[in-house]
Amino acid sequence: MTLGTKFDWTKESAAKETKMLNPDVIETKVPAFAAQLQQLHGDWRKMLGKTAEMMLALANDAALTEKELSKILHEVQITLGSEDNMVGQEESMKMAAAMTNAKFKLLENLKHPIEKADANMLAGEILSFIS
Repeated sequence: MTLGTKFDWTKESAAKETKMLNPDVIETKVPAFAAQLQQLHGDWRKMLGKTAEMMLALANDAALTEKELSKILHEVQITLGSEDNMVGQEESMKMAAAMTNAKFKLLENLKHPIEKADANMLAGEILSFIS
């Protein structure tokens, strides 16, 4: 089961997303968020750098393709929050359709990232999927 996984990486989308991962800007403009990242991740500056590297690599042909996804035979549920402003519904549905045994599910009133999700609702979705 995935939640808000971006599959369709381009150089433009990676540049846009990595621009928002500048630790100096985050610390200056949203210090409460910087403190939260510190609490959750410890060395959050390094984590942001590694996340940016991953996004750029995905944009440079390291992302999963529909052909590769078609080889996944396990049951998969691609979920997306209806209020996700990073991942598009079309790309999530397209990737679910590329897999042999996958389905797409839209979760109402859910934003990106996972930290903004209601943990009890997500736990219910996961339990429902694995049951």
